[in-house]
Amino acid sequence: MSSNNLNIISGNGSLITDLAAANVTGQLAIANGGTGQSTANAALNALLPSQTSKEGKTLISNGVDSSWVGTGGGCFGQGTQGDITFDGSTTILGMVPVANVYTSNQDIYATTMTVDSGVTFNTAGNKIVCLTKVLNNGTIANNGGAGGNATSGAAGAAGAAATSGGSWGFTTGAGTTAGAVGRRIVAVSTSAGAAATGLATSAIGGSGGKGGQAGAVAGGAGGAAVAPAGNFGYPYSIQDALTGRRILTASTNGQWVCGCGGGGGAASFNTGTGSVASGGGGGGGGVVCIAAPYIENNGTISANGGNGGNGYVAGTITGGVGGGGGGGGGGATILIYGYLENNGTISANGGTAGTAATAGAISSTPVAVNGVGGSQYGIQV
Repeated sequence: MSSNNLNIISGNGSLITDLAAANVTGQLAIANGGTGQSTANAALNALLPSQTSKEGKTLISNGVDSSWVGTGGGCFGQGTQGDITFDGSTTILGMVPVANVYTSNQDIYATTMTVDSGVTFNTAGNKIVCLTKVLNNGTIANNGGAGGNATSGAAGAAGAAATSGGSWGFTTGAGTTAGAVGRRIVAVSTSAGAAATGLATSAIGGSGGKGGQAGAVAGGAGGAAVAPAGNFGYPYSIQDALTGRRILTASTNGQWVCGCGGGGGAASFNTGTGSVASGGGGGGGGVVCIAAPYIENNGTISANGGNGGNGYVAGTITGGVGGGGGGGGGGATILIYGYLENNGTISANGGTAGTAATAGAISSTPVAVNGVGGSQYGIQV
């Protein structure tokens, strides 16, 4: 065999074939280890993902496969905070974890951000912007608090509203509403459920559910979330989504609001001795806003409303009803990305209504109402 040619010799020593490179023609298919092309650029294009309609995009890898993503036009920041990992034990940017839970004190502008399995990052109304990637193996959330369960000595407490004082365009206390408190009575009487506060303008979250009725006594109304008028006020663009600003009219703008709290349950006590108390309404869900070229979610991303609390009845009572609290309205999740790999859960669900407690004959079955689901927005760049 020479150094430049591959010669195949027969058993008697005669030359069968000369396979010099100059004599090899045609293209070898990709399935056979080639590219099926005759030029270097065409060969490269054959091996890359399809470039159709991918002008100006960037090739990235998820560690297994490659794909094209948008550059985002600068919307993914500059990665000034570097690589960040929320591991449940390390203090990050002044955020000290408590029982594996971090509560955000600022916007995140990292190169990469990782939330480890078993760890929760509460956005508290702040946004997450990463230059390269967000990897969530745990929980990224801004949920409403659950309404309290009633006890022998107390009505259910109101579920806390999701934190709305972050930079995402909420004003403190205006972004979501808390659930309403329950009622407690210890003598023959009735008490209507307390109503939760509504949000009368440009809500992208859901309304709260009504508290459970007690006989003829009404449960408290859930807070009403009034949607923006027409096409104004939804986070359909990158600028609107990242700033949290909504368009009120063609010439004015304001701030978004999210989920409303659930109403408190009613309480009814016809005869006997004992105690009746109703559950508190769940708090409204907030907002989770994440922007990165590559978002990989293997855990949970949520802006759910809080569940309503359960009612309570004790003693020798007839016609006793402690209504369950209404569920809080869901908030909103907003994801801005080039490539989204979702192997987990993304939600903005309304909270589940609490369960009533009853004793003796009652005139009707008391039913509290679940909160209304919020919104999920995805903007691919």
